[in-house]
Amino acid sequence: MANKGSEYERLVQRVAASLLRLYGDEFRSIRIEQNVKLPAITKKADGTPILRQVDVYWEFMLAGILYRTVIQAKNWKRRVGLGTIDTFKNVLLDLPGQPRGIIVTPTGCQSGALEYARQHGIEIFHLREIKPDDFGSQIVPSISAMVTAYVDRIKQVKLITDPPIDLSGITEDAFTALSLLDDEGNSVGTVAELLTGVQNSVRNDGTLRARDEWRIADLSDKRINVTVGDTNGRIESIQVWYQSKIPYQDHKMESTVTHILHLATQDELFYVDDSSRVRRLDQALEACSPCINMETVFDDL
Repeated sequence: MANKGSEYERLVQRVAASLLRLYGDEFRSIRIEQNVKLPAITKKADGTPILRQVDVYWEFMLAGILYRTVIQAKNWKRRVGLGTIDTFKNVLLDLPGQPRGIIVTPTGCQSGALEYARQHGIEIFHLREIKPDDFGSQIVPSISAMVTAYVDRIKQVKLITDPPIDLSGITEDAFTALSLLDDEGNSVGTVAELLTGVQNSVRNDGTLRARDEWRIADLSDKRINVTVGDTNGRIESIQVWYQSKIPYQDHKMESTVTHILHLATQDELFYVDDSSRVRRLDQALEACSPCINMETVFDDL
């Protein structure tokens, strides 16, 4: 028979990691372990530290700062009382560095326990399976959507140099691999990297007025040179025929909500899908949508 406590601890571990991924690239998990014994400040008679058992121990980086977190999963039928929170508070105080504490429970807290947790910096997460009346329906909420991936396409490129360089006989691969040099002959990249810079500029500055249009990057003040055969020229500008949001591939995405996550001490509400992914309730479509990266396609240069 499966240990329901251990199953709940594993669910808590996955959900906690997914919750912090809402912060995007600023989050990076360093170490996460289940059922860990940590050396405490309190010593035994022989001078060795006593060991404190915790359900989940987690170290992660967020915005460049290292956080240490202890999570206790209380998969109880009764509500968590003030005494349990007070005991957990004392465990945290007895651990070096006083890591942050989180108690996760499917049943919530008794009266007064939540405020006591707030006063001592302990987070209370209410994580439980969904109920039929959570969504005003007898049907478990299921999300199904068709998601279209789009690509950016660089259709044509003109490199304007002084003196002019004939590029008509050069292949696409050879063109994008051309080295760019400064006036001292030092490498400053390739044509492919230059095109990537133009593409990123188009994505970020929000000035693209149509799906298809020429983009011109003035490089006259950059003092960048390129050599093709026996001809060396100063790059004055690069002109790109740029196509954006070209439909590339359709994906069918499905997701089923399995749990409700209430951050009680912060009064924030989330849901958890069948992949243990955490989303806010107003992000239903995102729960079943993958992160589709835009890509560049060089065509008929």
